[in-house]
Parts: sequence; structure tokens; C-alpha cells
Amino acid sequence: MPHPAETAAFSLLRAKRQHFLIPFLLKRRIVSILRRANTMGHLRTMAFAIVCLMFAPVLGWAQLSEFINPKDSIKDIIAAFRAEMATLVAQAGTESRITLVRAFQVSDALINSLSAAYAENLDLTFEELDEQQQKVFADTRDVIKQVEVATAEPIKDATDTVKGATAVLADIGSWTKKPMITAYFPSYIGPTTLLQDVSVTATGFRLQAAEFEEAKLLIGGTEFLSSELTDVSLGFLIPRTAFSSAKSGTVFQSATVLLFRGSDGWWPWSKPQEVKFQLLFTVLPETLGSYTVSTTLREKRTDTQDFVSEDVKATRNGGGGINIPRCFSPPAGYLFDLSSVRAVETKHTAYKNNDTSPGTNTGYVEIKRDEVATPGRICIDVIASTGCKECGATTWGRLEAKMVKTFDVDTVNESASQLLDWKSDAKISIPKNAIDQTITVKLFGDMTKIGSPSSPPSIPFVDFDHDVRSNSVFLRPRHAWVAR
Repeated sequence: MPHPAETAAFSLLRAKRQHFLIPFLLKRRIVSILRRANTMGHLRTMAFAIVCLMFAPVLGWAQLSEFINPKDSIKDIIAAFRAEMATLVAQAGTESRITLVRAFQVSDALINSLSAAYAENLDLTFEELDEQQQKVFADTRDVIKQVEVATAEPIKDATDTVKGATAVLADIGSWTKKPMITAYFPSYIGPTTLLQDVSVTATGFRLQAAEFEEAKLLIGGTEFLSSELTDVSLGFLIPRTAFSSAKSGTVFQSATVLLFRGSDGWWPWSKPQEVKFQLLFTVLPETLGSYTVSTTLREKRTDTQDFVSEDVKATRNGGGGINIPRCFSPPAGYLFDLSSVRAVETKHTAYKNNDTSPGTNTGYVEIKRDEVATPGRICIDVIASTGCKECGATTWGRLEAKMVKTFDVDTVNESASQLLDWKSDAKISIPKNAIDQTITVKLFGDMTKIGSPSSPPSIPFVDFDHDVRSNSVFLRPRHAWVAR
């Protein structure tokens, strides 16, 4: 049975890593196994680990080949990165162009930086790079894959992708001598109705070279000279009309920064070297969007019915009187309207010897006096009474009243689509009898966000403000051209 240390050595060979498994890391793990085996006296494990150590470079390349062919040139690898990013840019929908613009920007900056750093070494193969340089390419590949995954679910936060790319850019900047743009702004180009000029700024390393041609920004076929240039920052003031515009829908637009450096040639008359960095922006349309409101209103309704009880009979023979009480309740869900209650005598008879005139019956029907009438219960007394022993009397009576049932009726009111304007707030009133309100915002034609006063959504370029005092929701356009 193999010892745990030996099992660990075997598992090392079988391991599949998401990132490149470089020989250096293999060696560190195998040396650790050797130390454990030596401590416990397992010669077979030590021998196996030594073999692993001898072939660590081969094992490392076997893992690397799953991602990058060691024989590929730097030129081909960078071209593959560019092709992947170009595909992602082409496939990006509105949601991705809005929520992932920073991820696209830093990923693009990463590829640009690799191109600049290896401008004179594009024919080198991957296996000719040192470990730090290989790791940069591995990390770049990882960043592009993360962007690819994020575009499938653009509602998710891409902060980790941006942080990862920023870290790799810093790594490249630590060893290359070439200029680098590590970040640039804005992320979004606002509509022409709000902007006359766009301030494009970039930060990085080694951006200033005063002895050569001034830095330029190319948009389409138009060149713009820098308005600000230091070793770590670069600025341009560009007319908004230089960028594209549309009534609805977002688009990506690229621009190119040209930096100039001394030629690597031997001759003094050699042309300055041109270093290019591509920038990527999301251009916002003239129309911010639209919104609809679905409001559920609750109204009180009543159903009024006549309540007529059965007749109650009271009979007294031989003089004296009798009282027959009876109590009534309305059907479930109904209540008596106390203002409409009546005790009704439906029949009144009497006799005395052969006289059948009702006059000898002094009885009557009334609401019971010693019982409080409530909406849920009312009692009556039916009384028959005579003043002589040879007399008899019969009284019939009943309760009549209006009974009322109160119930809720919910109706849904759907508003027509309303325009969201970049320059003004939209006010949505909440009716007092509203029990639910759903606000659907459609940005740029096809980016939908749904929320309510109690559950405000996060909407790019729009603040969802529930004002309790006015019992209203305000959709306030936000003019923020830098991605959060």
C-alpha cells in the first residue's frame, strides 16, 4: 500500500490546473514531498519524487500545451488574444457594453501593453520566455476567459476581472521599458445633447518623450493632439462630434493613441518608433430610454342585501301575556345596517267567545330592549297578550334589515410607455390606495430593469429615488461617464 507521501507525488502528476503549471511550482512541490519522505524513511517515494524532479520541465510544458503551444511565437499569441477580444466586442449586447465596459477596457489595455513590450521580440517563442513573462501571458489568457464568461451573465460584477487585469498591467510595467497605458477614461461617451467636448485622459508609465513627435489620438481619420502630457498621464480634449451618435442603442467605438519613441535602428536618421494603444469606449444614444408603471389599486366595495327573518309566533290563551324572544345573525361575511333595522308584525289575531276581532290582543313586536343590537346580532320580542280569561291572542312577527358585505377589489392599472429624458427627472406618483407598484425601465431600447418603491433596482445612468414625503418615485438621470 503506497504511503501518503507517495500518493501525494502521484496526485501531483495527475493534477489539472486552471492556470499554467510552470516547472518552478512543480519543483517546489516535489521538494516538499522529498522532505516528507526523507523524514519518514520512505526510499521508494524519494526515488519517485527525484524522477519527477528530473522531468519537471517536461511535465510543466505538458500542462502548458493545454493553453498555449510552447512553440508559438509571441506575435501569434498576441494576435490570438486580439482575435478573441474582437469576437467578444462584436458579440457584446447592450448590457455587456454598459456593465462590462471597464473589463473590456482593461483587457484591451493588457493586450496593447503586451504588444508594446514585445514590439522588438515578436518572433520569440513562448518557451523562450522566463517564468515571470510566461505568467503574464497566462494571466492575460485568464483575464480574457473571465471576460468571456462575464459576457454570458453581464449582470454580475466584473470587479475581480478588472482587478486581475490591473495587477497584470502593473507586473508588465515593472519590467518593460516601453510606454504603457494602464487605464483611461471616460468609459462612456455621453449624448451630443449633453456634451460639446469629451475629455479623454489616460494614465500609465513612460508616456512623455518631449524630444519626439507629440502624442496623438486618432478617431476615424481625424488626428487630435494631446492637451496634457506628463510621464504618467495623457489628456486630449475632443469635440463630441468626432464620436458616433445614435438616437437609440449603444455601440462600442475605438480610438488609437500614438506615442513616439526613439528608433531601435543604428542609423541616426532612422524614423522614430510609433507605439500604438487602442482605446475602447461605449457610445451612449441620444434617447436615455422609457418606462412603464403597473399599479395595483385596492378599492372597497359593498354588497347590500335585504335580510328578512322567518316569522316568529307567540300565542296566549286564557288571559295574560307571553313573550317569545328570537335572535338573528346575518350570513357569513355580512353585517347588519343598524339604521335600517325594523321589527315587523306580520299577523295579529284574537278571540273572545265568538268574537274574533283582533282588538283584544294587546301584543306587539319590537326590537328586544334588554339586548344591545349589534351589526352581528339583533334580537326581537314577539308578544301576545289578552285582558280576559275567556280570550286568546296570537301575534306573528319578524326582523327586517339591510345587511352589507364589504370586500376588496384589486385592479391593475398599466400606464402607457413614457419617455426618459437625459435632461429631466421623471416623477411617478404612488396613489394612496396602491398596494403594489412595479416600475419597468427600458434603457437604450433593450436593457430592462424592474423595481418598486420598496425594492429599488440598480439602474445605470438613472437614480431610483423613492420620496416618502411626496409619496412619489423619481427617476433621475445620472450624467456619470466613468464606469463604477
